[in-house]
Amino acid sequence: MVEKLTYACATKVYPNSYGLQKYILENNLTSKNKLKVIGYGSSNGIDTNHFKNTDEVLEQSKKIKNKYDLKNQFVFCFVGRVVKDKGIDELSFSFDKLTKEFKNIKLLIVGKFEEDLDPISEECYDIVESNNNIINVGFQNDIRPFLASSDCFVLPTYREGFPNVVLQACSMELPCIVSNINGCNEIIENNTNGLIVEPKNKDELYNAMKKFLVDKSLAGKLSSNTRDDIIKKHDRKQFFKCLLDEYNEILK
Repeated sequence: MVEKLTYACATKVYPNSYGLQKYILENNLTSKNKLKVIGYGSSNGIDTNHFKNTDEVLEQSKKIKNKYDLKNQFVFCFVGRVVKDKGIDELSFSFDKLTKEFKNIKLLIVGKFEEDLDPISEECYDIVESNNNIINVGFQNDIRPFLASSDCFVLPTYREGFPNVVLQACSMELPCIVSNINGCNEIIENNTNGLIVEPKNKDELYNAMKKFLVDKSLAGKLSSNTRDDIIKKHDRKQFFKCLLDEYNEILK
């Protein structure tokens, strides 16, 4: 009801993804003529010159690899709030299963554990604590060196608007495994720049992660299709241009 009231009072409504626009229409929250997605979606675009494998970032990455023994390892990476809603239960279960089958794999968890709101299950917490191949580095002001130290980004989240972290990972030339939900499935095209799995599905997530470990060339093939697409569609300057065009159109 709050959404309906807000939309009713607005002259224009700008969903940050086409999936969200579809949801608004399907639930009759407002009329179609009020809705418009700016550019290809996103809340603000990202700075692709910042999220880039620069010499400085790669030098920091070397230190991280030495510190956490990531050399000659296949590294999966998660960045975000460590809560159940982000699919951490499914991620930890899937990775724990993989460590029983494959050597030389690691999982980097970059983010703060939230104990009060939507905490992960006790079983999941036990896995994170007991599995030596899972490395929890906590909240980080600069995630770039951790992305640069990884081979595949994983976000098995249950719901998103338009996840900036997936844009950032792709801008850093990382292939991604994401949930088949709004935003994620607009950034990632299955088998082109990553893999898409159904949310809350441990088996699909496990199989997708395993695919990278079995097919040694997969990460390289998918990563070659990541950064250029982000620059073309989601660079901040490009987004600002689309936003400016919208303002100018309204002013007419």
